[in-house]
Amino acid sequence: MYNAFYVKVPHDNDDDFNHHLNGEHIAGIIPMHGYPLDFNFPWHDTLIPVSCDYLSIERCIVECISAGCDTIWISCTDSITPMFKKRLGDYAHKIISGSSFDSKYMITERCMIVPIFFIQIPPKDMTERDSFLWSMIHGALMCSRVSKSFSNWIIPKKFYISSPYGVNDPKEIEKYKKQIAGDSNVFVCDEFGKSIIDGKYLGFSIGLEDVIRIKKYILTNYTKEWYKDEGGKLKRLDKLERFSSRWITPQEVLTKINWKNSMHKVGVSWSYNINSWEAYCDYISSGHAKKLKRPETKILQNSRKEKQGLIKRKLTPLINDSETN
Repeated sequence: MYNAFYVKVPHDNDDDFNHHLNGEHIAGIIPMHGYPLDFNFPWHDTLIPVSCDYLSIERCIVECISAGCDTIWISCTDSITPMFKKRLGDYAHKIISGSSFDSKYMITERCMIVPIFFIQIPPKDMTERDSFLWSMIHGALMCSRVSKSFSNWIIPKKFYISSPYGVNDPKEIEKYKKQIAGDSNVFVCDEFGKSIIDGKYLGFSIGLEDVIRIKKYILTNYTKEWYKDEGGKLKRLDKLERFSSRWITPQEVLTKINWKNSMHKVGVSWSYNINSWEAYCDYISSGHAKKLKRPETKILQNSRKEKQGLIKRKLTPLINDSETN
């Protein structure tokens, strides 16, 4: 889908446009829930800055776009959805190639619209299975269900999971687009070869079958509210023993999954966890925090502000002409 203000047609050599035409839907999932952090801010933990005018949730969106995602699905609650919508808008832009201005009346950037969807977690899951993995599972399954309701042709082939509790340069993911869109599960690793399986909150891509396997493992191996004793009678667990999957970390589950697709590892030059105040201080005090910059292009420009700016740029020459006459 192309914006009406963008008039150049992509060339056949553009990989982003080719996989879009072939029906290969890559969906980006951003889980917003997990173990409560020690920041204790009056806002959500994913709104912490990773650079000047650059939030952690915005870095995740840029990472999903760099991975070749066609849609982005943010799994969050009703209370924080308005705040994210005001900051992020309704969509982002995927730049296909360079931009140019043929005239002062028409914008001719070659880019695609990447819609941003906000998925609300059911209240029942918030009190029973509120974890990073369950937020990821809910986002992926809802994305698949909504896409299937429109057409079987737009069911996501792969899901790219971007974590707001880690930080790395999202531009380095762009060179792994073909591997992410392939059949194998791709896990991003740091300079020491550690991925999310080893406790590093880095991105990874999986298929729908593996998402279902993770869900079955959680429902089978972790406690609920009731259990059956040796006589087959239902008994209620103590409050501290109920819903043990709320406190699980990704590495506790991902290391025990029998993956259907093969695993493929790709590397980035640096990465940091920002899931605690000490880890966040280590990142801010490093030199990488100064090098990471907000994209200068229109990737993250708010859709509402962008529409107002486009109207002003189109009407300003007409107003000047009328004033001179």
